[in-house]
Formats: sequence, C-alpha cells, structure tokens
Amino acid sequence: MISSVTSTSQAAATSAAVTSSTSGPADVTTENTPFGELFVENLDTANPTIVGYQAPGSQTMAAGYADSAAAASAVSTSATSATTASTSTSSSPSLIPGIASNDMTAVPTVESVFGSSPWISDAGGNGPTGAFNLNPMYFATQQTAETVAAMVGGTVVPVDTFAQTPGNHFTQNEPNEMVQLPGGAMINPGLVAGFFTHGYQASMVQQMIQNEVTNVESETKGVSTT
Repeated sequence: MISSVTSTSQAAATSAAVTSSTSGPADVTTENTPFGELFVENLDTANPTIVGYQAPGSQTMAAGYADSAAAASAVSTSATSATTASTSTSSSPSLIPGIASNDMTAVPTVESVFGSSPWISDAGGNGPTGAFNLNPMYFATQQTAETVAAMVGGTVVPVDTFAQTPGNHFTQNEPNEMVQLPGGAMINPGLVAGFFTHGYQASMVQQMIQNEVTNVESETKGVSTT
C-alpha cells in the first residue's frame, strides 16, 4: 500500500526547483512507494503531476537541479563575481551553439539554441491510481538531447528515469532522453535547456552547464562537492 505524507520543507524546495513559474504550485505531496519517493503536485485533483523523484538513498533529481541553480546564483551574487565568470568563460571555447567565444555577453534563448519545442509536452505515465502527468522539464526532445550531448561531449541514452526500478507498478509513456558523459555519469538535457529560460548571459549559462557536469561526475565517483 502506498502511504501519503506531506513534507512541507522538502516539497517546497522540490516544487521551486522544477517549476518555471515565479509563483509556487498548490500542493506537493510526498508519496512513499516501493521504489522511492514521488513528489506529486495536486494529488487529490483530477490532474495530478509528478514533479520530482527520489530513489532510496539518493539525491532527488529536483535537488540536483536546485544545486545547479544555487551554483549559478552564487556566480551572480555580485558584479565582481559576474565579471570574473564572464572573463574566465570567455577565454575558453564556447559550448553554446550560435555564440562565439568572444561574444559571451550575448543572451541566448532556449528557442535560439534548441528550437521552438525543447521539451516533450505530453509526458506522463500510469500507476496503481491511474494516469498521471510528468513535468515536461525532465523530458527533452531528441533534438534538445543531441544538442546538449554535442555541448558536453556525451551520448544520448533513453532511460525510464521515473519507472526504471524492476518490480514497481509505474510506467512512463515516453523515456527521458538523458545525456551520458564520457565517464558514465548522466545529466538531464531537459534541465540543461531550462538554464536558457532565465535571460542570463552566455558566460553564466555556460558556467551553469559546466557546474552541472562537474556535480554529476563528482556524485558518480562518490565525491562531495559541498
């Protein structure tokens, strides 16, 4: 039996990390399942949405996204930090398509880099209680995934991230198109595409991407980045 508990602090952090709007969602409930915890928004309505997932003993995908956002925020805490980030990143080759290494003050948009539809719009699945929606930010299109893979030198790998544990009762309608790095760690290109939705300069977005790669590689090796 799946039991429900509401975790105010964890739910708030999770919802803030995975929603693109400035106002928070209504209710986020923690669902304890045989394969980990699901964070479900509007559980008691006709349109529940899973906004996060945590496997037993692991960091949530949402928390990983929050770490990246926090790292980017730290870069922008002062004009000096922002200038330093811009200078150091501009001296290295640009990872961002359409942005030259000497033009890192440009502001790329998610559409300019990934096209008009960066995410799968109808991501969802089925479980013991019926059909549910999944946050599209976790579901990059094939084109988006291939673009991110080219940025970081990775390979696109389809993974049922929310329903990959054997024996669980949840299924996904679409796999997550993940990017596997040369060392074996994986990043979610849908979340990387989200870095381009805030109006940041290319230097900062590139630093966020580099931070994301560093963080997941360190976690895969069991090394703390804090």
